[in-house]
Amino acid sequence: MSTMTNAGDSNIFFQFFTKFSRKINVDYFRTFIDFIFYLAETISLKLEKLLLLYVKYYDDLLEHEIQIAKISNLTQVAHIGCGPIPSTSILIAKKTGANVVAIDKNQQAVKKASLCVNKLKLTDKITIKNAEASTFPIENFDVLIISHAVKPREKFLYHVSKTMKENAIIVYRSFSSESGELTDNDSFLKDIFIIDKISSSKRHGSVISIALLKKK
Repeated sequence: MSTMTNAGDSNIFFQFFTKFSRKINVDYFRTFIDFIFYLAETISLKLEKLLLLYVKYYDDLLEHEIQIAKISNLTQVAHIGCGPIPSTSILIAKKTGANVVAIDKNQQAVKKASLCVNKLKLTDKITIKNAEASTFPIENFDVLIISHAVKPREKFLYHVSKTMKENAIIVYRSFSSESGELTDNDSFLKDIFIIDKISSSKRHGSVISIALLKKK
């Protein structure tokens, strides 16, 4: 599929997030990185060119996630914590043709996400819903992509482990240790899931995507 913008990887937007993400301290700057992305989202919503550039920033990450989750046009996907710019849902729909349900508990974020989907003419592939992650029915989805900003994450992931479809794949985003492995903050994942794969990309520094399977 063709890229969504002709801007090169050397532009200032990519350079900032790439360098910053590689230097963050997982334990102390998780909230700060969320705030930085919130500002970027708010600005991007006002200008279409910036919106496309913002979505493209996740292109490499989604290429890896589509592979580890084996997403095709027949896959039913849920994106938990889509935010005001549902980049994950947009890229999955464009790259694979899969149907995506994207949820967020923030009504303003849902309103803005719906505007994005309408603007990009993807309403036939992406459904935006205002919902609480902990009560949203997930048992019919083949793939669930969970943003690292979803909270309380540990409680929610325990809920997912009990209610997910038998052969579903969870893609959970987090931050790695300096060696590229799970941090102590994510060690609980080993107790409730089978860790299938861990994927990363140079552009996203310490951000990793963890493919999780249900324990039998």
